[in-house]
Amino acid sequence: MMALPEVLKFIVRYVFGTNNLINLGKRACLLKLWRFNIR
Repeated sequence: MMALPEVLKFIVRYVFGTNNLINLGKRACLLKLWRFNIR
């Protein structure tokens, strides 16, 4: 079994990684809506 600090690092990396992907997806959707509103 891995050491506890390594497990925590892995969980933090995983959580922040998924959050970044979700945030990027939201930004992409907002940019698309913004462009459609301008046109």
